[in-house]
Formats: sequence, structure tokens, C-alpha cells
Amino acid sequence: MLLKRILMGSGSQEGLSKEAFEALFERVLATPLIEVGFQRHGASLHLTRGVHHLALIRLGGRMSRPGAIAQLLCHRFNFCRLLLSEKLADSVSDAEVTDYPVRLLPNQSLKAQIADWRYRPQNLRFDVDYLEFAEAPAEQTERRLRDLSKAMLEQVLPWALAITPERLAQEIEERGEDAWCERLWVEDCRSYHSSAQSQPAARQDTET
Repeated sequence: MLLKRILMGSGSQEGLSKEAFEALFERVLATPLIEVGFQRHGASLHLTRGVHHLALIRLGGRMSRPGAIAQLLCHRFNFCRLLLSEKLADSVSDAEVTDYPVRLLPNQSLKAQIADWRYRPQNLRFDVDYLEFAEAPAEQTERRLRDLSKAMLEQVLPWALAITPERLAQEIEERGEDAWCERLWVEDCRSYHSSAQSQPAARQDTET
């Protein structure tokens, strides 16, 4: 038993302790993302760029599991109202998972998920992705974190920043369930798009 505890803390094939995993997560994944603008809020990482809000969310509570972390990779527009209050978020951490129309599983193939992405309703319940570290070999865990870091920087970030309000609204209208949250997202996306289109015309009228 003592030998197993020693091995788990050493990064061996026996797996990682919680402390060793968090140190590895910080070094391999969090630090590279923070260098490009992500900010830490609790155990989650958030990036806001323009109207885009991209988040690697660590889930807790009933979603937690010993020896593993539960994660989702989510995207929303920051002009969309929060579902609970129907107001804009004061902080990125105000948004719950259910406030994000786009949810990906970060420990699966992100390249495949974004290559042919289509909106998928998850209004009553949503999938959760687990990364095991206590029972998985330490080298495997490190490799998965490095792969996620690389995919986030090289594939997910450019893809997420290219999503337009018009594209999201169209996807939800075509593939959604006409749920209240979906109607709210579409309304906010359409409103933002209309406002953005009218601004150049308003500036032109002022100049003339």
C-alpha cells in the first residue's frame, strides 16, 4: 500500500496522485493557454476575445469522480443573456455550462468534433468528459494533456473565433428543439447581427 502511494506520486506507470496531476495540468496545459490569453477562474480556464467566450470548464459536485477530472470545452457569445437571470454576465465565471450553446468533449478527438460541427441540443442533460489520472499510466495522462493543449491552440481556438452569430443562429434553428434557451440564443444572435449591420449605415449617414 505504501509502495503504491509512492508510485502514484512519482509519475510512474501506476498513475498520478491528485497533487502530481494538478502540477502536470498546470505545466502542460494551463500555462500554454494562459500565455495566449486564457484566464484561470477556479479550476477552469476562460478566454474572451471580442464577442467570443471560450472555456475549458472543470466540473465538480455530483459530476466529480475520485481519481479523475470532469471537463467540457464550451463556447458562447458574451452578448447572449444568461439563462437564469436573462441578463448579461458581469464575469466569465457567471456563465453556467447550460449557458453555452456549443459543448465539446475535450478528451475525445477535437479535430473530428470541429471538422463537421453541427449544433446538438443538450437542454435537459449534457454529456460529461472524464480524464482519469489515478488509474491511467502517468505517461498516458501527460500525453493526453499535451494533445489537448496542442489541439486547443492549433485547432479549437481558430475554429471557435470563426463561429459567427449568424452561423450559430442558423444551426440552432435547423437542429434545435425549439427550447426556451434556444429561442433566447437565436434572439440574441439575430439582434446582435442586425445591430452590427446597421452601425456602418448609421456612420455613413452621419458622414454625409
